[in-house]
Amino acid sequence: MIILITRIPRSLMSKKKQFNNFKEFYKYYLSQHRNPINRILHFAANIIIFICFILVFFIGKIWLFAVISVFGYCLALFGHLFFEKNKPVIFKYPFYGIGGDIVLFYDMISGRINKKGEEQFVEFRE
Repeated sequence: MIILITRIPRSLMSKKKQFNNFKEFYKYYLSQHRNPINRILHFAANIIIFICFILVFFIGKIWLFAVISVFGYCLALFGHLFFEKNKPVIFKYPFYGIGGDIVLFYDMISGRINKKGEEQFVEFRE
């Protein structure tokens, strides 16, 4: 039996926000990463992925990067499921999501986001 769906109900369709630039997206990204534990898990995931990238460069085994990157992003996914209780933005916005992870990592290292997860800046830098 073949069932044809001719019209998808709007409630089932994913509503994707439109962003004019990364600055607008990053504000949204931070709103989806308010929980400090989630941010710490993202920080740890980025460290793991960075170390893997360096190891792949020296060892030359690309499969290592793929396997450990998946493990790293599992940490971030765990943070969203159990602490933030939302869906990771990387599923809807893969490239902006990766960029958001990198900028969040930098902002945490530089102190722009403190240990409590509060932004220490008023306006996002260009």
